[in-house]
Amino acid sequence: MSQGPNILLTKNFRADSAVTKYRIITKGTAEDDAAQASAATQPLYGIAQETVADNAMVDVALSGISYVEYGGTVTQGDTLTTDASGRAVVATRHTHTENTAAAYTQNATTGAGSSVYTIGIAMANGVISDIATVLIQPSFS
Repeated sequence: MSQGPNILLTKNFRADSAVTKYRIITKGTAEDDAAQASAATQPLYGIAQETVADNAMVDVALSGISYVEYGGTVTQGDTLTTDASGRAVVATRHTHTENTAAAYTQNATTGAGSSVYTIGIAMANGVISDIATVLIQPSFS
């Protein structure tokens, strides 16, 4: 485990379904609800600070440094998003190589890339199931 958390802002939400401690949270079905994230295409709000059942209240760290559960190999400084289970994984940005040939033909690999929401920056190295710290900086890229 990396150096401990320093949470600056926590908000209490009603959980749309069961939520696991240190998993990434997204918006729920109602305005004041939250759900465990399951895709990088969802807006990511923060990190659950406790495990709760469906329809229970859950504290979510929205700002600062929190523990998070890793869903794969992570290196300190990596930008993180969510996997299908709400665990933090490395976010990969769409890249494309410019075709400079006189006769330009677009192919499938240079089409529009999919954008992802990110939750923050890894503050420690780790692997799947490790609990480590993340600097919470929700963003869209």
